[in-house]
Amino acid sequence: MTFHGYDASKALRFAAYLRSLIALFERADVIVVSNAMAEKLREHGTHKARVHVVHCGFSPDRFEVPERKSIRDKVAADETIEFLQVASFAEKKGHRFTFEAFAAHHRRYPRSRLTLLGDGKARAKLEAHTHRLGIADAVEFAGWVAPDVVAQYMQHADVFLHHSVTPQNGDQEGIPNAIIEAMATGLPVISTLHAGIPELVEDGEQGFLIAERDVGAYVDRLEAALAWNLDVGERARARVVEHFNMARGPRTRRHLCKADRKRAAVGSVP
Repeated sequence: MTFHGYDASKALRFAAYLRSLIALFERADVIVVSNAMAEKLREHGTHKARVHVVHCGFSPDRFEVPERKSIRDKVAADETIEFLQVASFAEKKGHRFTFEAFAAHHRRYPRSRLTLLGDGKARAKLEAHTHRLGIADAVEFAGWVAPDVVAQYMQHADVFLHHSVTPQNGDQEGIPNAIIEAMATGLPVISTLHAGIPELVEDGEQGFLIAERDVGAYVDRLEAALAWNLDVGERARARVVEHFNMARGPRTRRHLCKADRKRAAVGSVP
């Protein structure tokens, strides 16, 4: 049995679901995508020895690392700094807090731009929020794009943003694939201390992690990112190649994420 996010967070609030899980835990081993998720399931009845953490992986040869100019050098030359987020417009993706922090940051460094890839029911509401904050001209809603186009956006970005939060319904991430893929292209990350994200991004090494909804800290980290050299992105790439690489480890232990399971079904992943 595998768990990825909703099924080990929001769904745990339903009594009938919990009763079914307890019966399941007596019979099945469990694979989860983060240690944080493993701990949560242990709290709900599964035995420690029956929970196995297998991080989602990526194929390094699918992601090229472009030649980038450091953010510090771009700021010194008064060039545009490109921030990027790739996520559906769900509440747990924290777009509202990104907009509020970016608005404050943009007043300090007007050459910054924010691009959003993804879509969802909240798009119109979020677009209206950028107008209220006065940043509509600096924020691009590019909509849903194909994976190869996502990779192109990542190669032209300077910083990847992903402000995951826990909404009132309890829904949480596992470890967002978008962050793994961004780091694979050499992008430093600003994200949150949420679910399994700290297992991927080490605060101060591959980027920054802040508390959920802490807009003040978010603004400070956006400001600090303007001084980054290329070594932050280099550490981001090295981190995922070393610890989230599908080519490493026994093949029988490989755990494929959604996109790679689909490729495996058509024979493109051995």
